[in-house]
Amino acid sequence: MKRYLSYFYIILFLILSYKAESNTDTKIKILDYLNSMKNFSASFIQNDNETLSEGVVYIGKKRVRAEYLFPSKILIVLDEDKAMYYNYELEEDEFFNPKNTNAWFFYDIFRNPNFFENSKITLKNEEVLLKKKGS
Repeated sequence: MKRYLSYFYIILFLILSYKAESNTDTKIKILDYLNSMKNFSASFIQNDNETLSEGVVYIGKKRVRAEYLFPSKILIVLDEDKAMYYNYELEEDEFFNPKNTNAWFFYDIFRNPNFFENSKITLKNEEVLLKKKGS
């Protein structure tokens, strides 16, 4: 009985090791792909445990543009040392340094090559889900 139990643990260890290595390879491929892109756009849903927001983010060579479409229409344009916030409903704009603000989150995601390094990656229905919690 002990012998079978030992075999079971060895097989389980090998399966889990393969799965972890496979996940690491997948993560490396995804990170390399994200870092190789020069321009792209993506829809997003943001949940801060109080409000659900939807929008589109556009990534350029030097700038990140986030357009919130719901619940309020807001535009945020960021580069490394300056940013602009525009609220369409209030026709109000503001210019600011993006570092140490909530807006820096968008810039950090798409311009920091190490941002997703310690994230959870799931492959499901031919989709790649990258999940990372932060504050």
